[in-house]
Amino acid sequence: MQENLGYKNKRIQFRVTYDKLISEREKEDFISKNRAEINEIIESGYLFIDDREGQLYDCMFVDNTRWMAQNFCFKRNNKSENLKYRWDELNTIIPKGWRLPTNKDYYELVYKAEAIVAQAQGVDKLEIDSNNYEVYEMLQGDSILEFNSGSAVYGFADNYIPFWSAGKEFFYVYDGQNEFSYGVETVVRKYDQEAFVRFVQDV
Repeated sequence: MQENLGYKNKRIQFRVTYDKLISEREKEDFISKNRAEINEIIESGYLFIDDREGQLYDCMFVDNTRWMAQNFCFKRNNKSENLKYRWDELNTIIPKGWRLPTNKDYYELVYKAEAIVAQAQGVDKLEIDSNNYEVYEMLQGDSILEFNSGSAVYGFADNYIPFWSAGKEFFYVYDGQNEFSYGVETVVRKYDQEAFVRFVQDV
C-alpha cells in the first residue's frame, strides 16, 4: 500500500497537539471539536481508536501491513503504565480485526528501514553489521518508520527490547553501545516472561 503523506502529516499534527493536553477533559473536548478531521485520519488508517478504552494509536504502513506505531497499552488491574504482557494475556487484549506480527512481518519492517537508510546514504544496499546504528535510530526514534518501545526505560539489561511474535517467540532489537542488532529468540518460560506488543492488520 502506498503511503498517503497528507493524512500521515495530519495525524502527526494531531498527535503533537493532543499530547500537549494534560487533563482527560481537555482531550475529550479537543476530540469533540475536531471530530470530522479526526474521523478522516481514522478512515485513512493512520490513526486507530480502541473503543474499549478510547485509547489512541498512531499507525503506519509497511507494504501491505498496517502497524501500530506505538506499543499497545491496555489497562490491567486498572493500571496502564506497564506496557509489557505475558503470552497468556494476549488473547484477552487484542483488538478485533488485528493480529500479532509474525517473524516475517518484523523482518520486513527492519528491511524497509535498511532500504530507507541505504537510499539516504546513496547506496543500493546497506551493509548491515553490529555497528550500523542508523537503522536502530530509525526504528527507535520519531522517524519514518516510527518504531519505538514506547518507554524511556525498557527494564531490560543492555536495552534489549523484546516484542511478542505470533510464533510465541520474542523478536528483539538490541540497543548496545553504538551497536544495533535484531533477531528472534525462543521464549523458555512463556507463563511469566513479558514483552512489548504491537498489533498489525493486513491491508
